[in-house]
Amino acid sequence: MAENPVQRSAAIGQQIEPTTVVPPPPPPGPGQAWAPTPVPARVVLSPAQRTNPWALASVILGAVSYLGHVLPVAGGVALAIAAIICGFIGLSEIRRTGEGGRGTAIVGISLAVANLILTLLIIVLFLLVIGGSVLDNLLHH
Repeated sequence: MAENPVQRSAAIGQQIEPTTVVPPPPPPGPGQAWAPTPVPARVVLSPAQRTNPWALASVILGAVSYLGHVLPVAGGVALAIAAIICGFIGLSEIRRTGEGGRGTAIVGISLAVANLILTLLIIVLFLLVIGGSVLDNLLHH
């Protein structure tokens, strides 16, 4: 029984470079010129780089922080702060270890900062509206 080359090299422990072969064109029809067969394309896949878990936590917490406002303000704010902390821990580890996930950590931090800015704007607008109506009632009565 012939052994498959993939099984054989996997058994020896060698790394295999995957290739993609382009099928040959159909034979020329009547009155058509012959075209040379294209050279097979070779695709080499690099091993996936491990994403830092702190970076993943940052982007997840940053996204979920927008839903965290179900609890009065503190829920979303607490999740956003946790996302920022996780993101900076992740960036620090990525610099030290060379892991992947730098962009993921930056997205997590950005989501969290945007959430904090949005929350602050909503609170300021709320205070202006409430403060304005309270001040208006005090001045007109």
